Amino acid sequence: SHVGGLVGYAWNGDITTCWSTAAVKGDGEAAGGFAGMSSDWKITSCWASGDVEGNSYVGGFVGRPWGSVTHCWASGTVQGHTYVGGFAGIGSDSIRFSYSVGKVSGDEGVGGFTPGGLPYLCYWDMQTSGIATGGGRGRTTVQMKMATTFPGWGCGSNWVIADGVDYPHLVWENAGGNLLVDLPRTYGGGTGSQDDP
Repeated sequence: SHVGGLVGYAWNGDITTCWSTAAVKGDGEAAGGFAGMSSDWKITSCWASGDVEGNSYVGGFVGRPWGSVTHCWASGTVQGHTYVGGFAGIGSDSIRFSYSVGKVSGDEGVGGFTPGGLPYLCYWDMQTSGIATGGGRGRTTVQMKMATTFPGWGCGSNWVIADGVDYPHLVWENAGGNLLVDLPRTYGGGTGSQDDP
């Protein structure tokens, strides 16, 4: 239980700008390509590419996220029995600005990004994962390689993308591409009154 490519059980701290390429296999609960379980942790600007196999709460990045996970991605194949997701084995609104692209398979409670929940502005590739449902926002491979798919991701200058060529990458990876920048919102008129908002 609690098996991860970088850390098994992350508790009360911060991890930033780290990665794992390790293959992960667990027999019990909570297996993830980066962390098995995160509790009261902040994981920011990290990625995992190793394949993950587990029993329950299995994710390409984290098995059971009970802390903040922001600006991260996962690409490994994920296989489990119950509560399986391309990014995490359980959905949470504390997962933000992240994506997954790995193939996902399981028996019960399976999702392309997470099995459910409301992760904030998170995406998964429906074609490479083979899954069309789950928490987050499913997109085609073509869409996942387009800057316009990721509104809101430009804040903080964390991501770059080779538009139309590759998935987004974290700035510190030096993967090439252009900085993801949010397009300015235009004023649509109106006076601000009840009759003319």
